[in-house]
Amino acid sequence: MVNTCVIVGCHNRADKGLVKRSYHSIPKVIVNQGEQTKTLSTKRREQWIARIGRKDWTLSQYSKVCSDHFVTGKSSALYDVSHPDWSPSLLLKPEKTKEATPENCTDFMKRYNRTQQRAIKKKEQLINETLHDLHNLFSDQNMQDENNESQRIQLQPEVTVENIRTELQRLTTENIELKTKLNDFKYSPESFEGKEEKDLAYRFDVLKASISRTFINVIHVMNERMKGFILWPDREQLCMTMPKEFPRAETWSNYKHHNTVKFLIGVAPQGTVSFLSKAWGGRSSDKKITENCGILNKLLPGDLILADRGFDIAESVGLMCAEIKIPSFTKGLVRNKYTILQDTLPIDFLLSSEGQDPLINEIVCVCCALTNLCESVVPFD
Repeated sequence: MVNTCVIVGCHNRADKGLVKRSYHSIPKVIVNQGEQTKTLSTKRREQWIARIGRKDWTLSQYSKVCSDHFVTGKSSALYDVSHPDWSPSLLLKPEKTKEATPENCTDFMKRYNRTQQRAIKKKEQLINETLHDLHNLFSDQNMQDENNESQRIQLQPEVTVENIRTELQRLTTENIELKTKLNDFKYSPESFEGKEEKDLAYRFDVLKASISRTFINVIHVMNERMKGFILWPDREQLCMTMPKEFPRAETWSNYKHHNTVKFLIGVAPQGTVSFLSKAWGGRSSDKKITENCGILNKLLPGDLILADRGFDIAESVGLMCAEIKIPSFTKGLVRNKYTILQDTLPIDFLLSSEGQDPLINEIVCVCCALTNLCESVVPFD
C-alpha cells in the first residue's frame, strides 16, 4: 500500500514526486511501561490527531504523516516534550501548503536549544550544590577523626626497645601456634557441611548474598537451556536401548526360581502335538498365555480339554461353550524327550531380529514335529 500523508491540505505520496520523504505512523498509547508513560503517550497521540485537522475521520494503521511537517524531518522521542517535533508543527493549515522556510525551522530549533541549555544549567547547579554539601560533610568528619587520632596517640604508652621485643615475641609465638593448628587441621566433606555458600563466598571474594543470587540466576538459565533434554522416547527407541536386565526379568519364574521360557502345547488324544504357541517369558501366567496365544479360537462347542492344575481357565474355556477337566497327574512328553529343552539355553536363542521370531520358537517347533513322527505314546488298540 502506498503511503499517503493524512494532514489536511497535504497531498504528498510516497510514489509521487522526486523528493524523498519519510512517513511516520500515529503514535500508539503505551500501557505496559507505567502510568506516567501511559498518560504521556495518550496526550501525544491526541495532539497528533488534533493537528491532523480531519473531522469524521477513522484512524487506521495505515495513517501516516510525512516528514514535511517536522522541523528535523522526523518525530522526536516520547519524553522530549519540549522538542518542536514532539508532534507535527509545520504546514498544518490548508492555505499553507508550501514548503517550510529555513527561517521558520531555525527559529523553532533556537527556541528548543535555549530550553535545553536552561535545563542543563539547572542540573549542573544542583550537582554543584550536592558536591559542596558532601565536601563540607567529609571535611567535618576528617577533622573529627584527626582529633580522635591525636588523643589516641597521647594515651599510648612510651615506645621502648623492650616493649618492641616483647610484642615481637608475642606475635612470633602466636604465629607458630596458628601454623600448628593449620597443619593439624584436615579438610573433609563434613568440614563444609551446611557452609557451601560461605565457602564459595570466601573462594571468590564476594558476599554470601552474591553466591545465592548467582546460583538462582544460573538455575534459571540452565532450566531454559536444558529443559528440552527431557524427551518422551518412541517405543522403537525404548526397545533398542533396553538394558539386558529388563527383558531378563520377564523370563524369571517364581515357581522354578530360574529364568525360563514357556510354551502352550496342545496334545490330541492320540498323543500328537496339535497346537504350539509362541515363546513367553517364565513370568507370564498360564492363564495369560492361554487367553492370548490363540488356542481358544480353535475350540468348538462341546469340546473337552484336559489341563494341568495351574491352568485357571475355566471361565475362558466356558465362553467358547467348551469344558475343562484337570486330571490327577500330567507328564511333559516333549521336554522329557529332548534334553535341549531341559538344559540352560544360550541367550542368543531368545533374541529376535527384525521380522524374525527368536530361535527358541523354531527349536521347540522342530521338537514337537519330531515327536509327531515318533510312535504314539497312547496305544490305538
